[in-house]
Amino acid sequence: MILERLIQRVELRVFDLGRRFWGDDPYRELSEQAEELSEALRRQHATLTRCQEAAEELRTRLASKEKQAVRLAARVQTYLHVGDRANAWQCALELDQVRHSLHEERPQLRRHLLACRYHQAQMTHLQRSLASIQEKLYLLRQGPQRRIPVHS
Repeated sequence: MILERLIQRVELRVFDLGRRFWGDDPYRELSEQAEELSEALRRQHATLTRCQEAAEELRTRLASKEKQAVRLAARVQTYLHVGDRANAWQCALELDQVRHSLHEERPQLRRHLLACRYHQAQMTHLQRSLASIQEKLYLLRQGPQRRIPVHS
């Protein structure tokens, strides 16, 4: 632990010394920022993809359970109509379990969708920041340009 701190301090001092010796390079600094933002954007995209996949899986599962609930409700009605109370009771219990599961999973889907929107907003923010830095890099590469007056 102490050795790590010592190494970090030495690295920082060497870095500061190099910065003082060679001066600040705005192009290099912006390039590093652009690289960091690009990496953050890649991570955010992966997170958004996982979130979207989880939401889609949950949406599919909910749709399947909703269909199952409709089928079970129809079966309960059919069994009651023909006077088969034992099977109606079994289907009603199963229907109750499916409805309970739906009641618990619907809020999960809402949370997943909110998380997806959050990650999408984060990606948009990162994309804008990266575009701004890339524009600055472009302008730095262009250097000072002289404007030649155009006479008509």
